[in-house]
Amino acid sequence: MSEHVYKSVELTGSSKKGIEDAVRNAISLGGDSDTLACITGAIGEACYGPVAPHIIDNVKTILPRDLWVITEKFCRQYGPM
Repeated sequence: MSEHVYKSVELTGSSKKGIEDAVRNAISLGGDSDTLACITGAIGEACYGPVAPHIIDNVKTILPRDLWVITEKFCRQYGPM
């Protein structure tokens, strides 16, 4: 198993505040932080529940419209965020 997965499990399990805290910790490590944050977010959602609405709203304001449309289509097909 990839070292990223082990580190993500550690970050998620050690977060006292939830998914947002776990992902922030993953990003702060540097290196391949985008991969680490993605894996941590996926594991965190399984552990802590769905991503908070305020985070989704923030992503909507940052992400270009065409990418948000793809994200919504993906979620309709494979499950909610």
